[in-house]
Amino acid sequence: MGVHRVAILAAAVVVVTTACGAHTFAAGKPAVRVSAESGCPKTIAGYHDVTNSKNARGPRLLPSSTPTGVLLCGYGSEFEGSKFTGSRNLTVAQAGTLAAVIDRIHLGAGPGNHTCPYDSGLVTIFAFTYQGEPDVDLWWHRDGCEALDNGFRLGGETANPSFYNGFMGEMQRLHG
Repeated sequence: MGVHRVAILAAAVVVVTTACGAHTFAAGKPAVRVSAESGCPKTIAGYHDVTNSKNARGPRLLPSSTPTGVLLCGYGSEFEGSKFTGSRNLTVAQAGTLAAVIDRIHLGAGPGNHTCPYDSGLVTIFAFTYQGEPDVDLWWHRDGCEALDNGFRLGGETANPSFYNGFMGEMQRLHG
């Protein structure tokens, strides 16, 4: 590995650990909008978050109404172009269970400062569908210090059992 590449990687690790330690949330820009009807974008290169309509501005990550489905869009490492790696549609029952687990995630920052494991920018975008309402997108940053956000609110993994036991447990069950 060249000296230049090592320096860039070291700088990236410092930025990631600093960002996780600070636990401040500002929606990433530019933000992408995903619709279950139109499907997953082929890449999310250059995007850092999702954008949503007013129905996602409540006190939780998702509206209180029951979702009618959810599309999951997976993306690989940002170092390889954040390319689409696959999708999955969940049933109404699976979407309802996942929404209930997400609703229990404690939002905000965990206590104290934290360092993060290696972060290559793996992302899954969820497009939850609702009867008579716009889809609500969630951005799951699924490596480093993991986090789930809707562009307005964020729930992080660090020092948050509702995230790493509840949400992560449900995602493992769905993919098991």
